[in-house]
Amino acid sequence: MIEIESKSQLGELPKLLEAVRTQAKEFGLSEQALYEFEVASEEAIVNVMLYAYPESVGPMLLEISKEGDAFVLTIKDRGIAFDPTLDPPKVEADAPLEMRDEGGLGIYFMFAYSTKLSYKREDGWNILRLERDRKEPDAF
Repeated sequence: MIEIESKSQLGELPKLLEAVRTQAKEFGLSEQALYEFEVASEEAIVNVMLYAYPESVGPMLLEISKEGDAFVLTIKDRGIAFDPTLDPPKVEADAPLEMRDEGGLGIYFMFAYSTKLSYKREDGWNILRLERDRKEPDAF
């Protein structure tokens, strides 16, 4: 497991995403899976940076690991408790842009591009876990 301590500042984002990308490539995610997981990861990390600490900058911790056939990113912060898994967004992706509400796609992408998404609050930490299986889903 790789642990990266950071501050919840947008300037840290490129470094954090590069670490996720590098490890995901080494794990063997396909180019498509890598792209999708990077989108999901970026959305999750940026949400912490923008909303976890509304009046200040706070600590965040990324843990990158491999568990069997799953690539796992765990994001921890001590900010405001927020469980993105409670009310998954309903997005009408086929609706014309002018008919859609602004925003709200970040959590949708976390769900859509992760094999599993889970959250818990433990000892004052928000713990968000994104998993992506190495195996590609069967075509239909």
